[in-house]
Amino acid sequence: MTYYSYIFAKNGCGNAVRLNNKKVYFSYSGVNGISEDEMKVYTHKKKFDANGWLQTNDFYVVNEKGMRSSTFLKLCQIGNNY
Repeated sequence: MTYYSYIFAKNGCGNAVRLNNKKVYFSYSGVNGISEDEMKVYTHKKKFDANGWLQTNDFYVVNEKGMRSSTFLKLCQIGNNY
């Protein structure tokens, strides 16, 4: 059985990335982080925008599309995007 949780994204230095002073979380295959059930409490009745981002009062969550967005890639310093 595969377990998914949400962990905060990190940049090339291993620091948590922030957008508008809020941490950014993404889905991860593992048990370290916020469980799917707990994340549903924060994201209940909210929808991801066209770019794959969802904003809560305290943090952002990205889905698979959001993880490929230029904003996410720049924040995480992935590839030639920063």
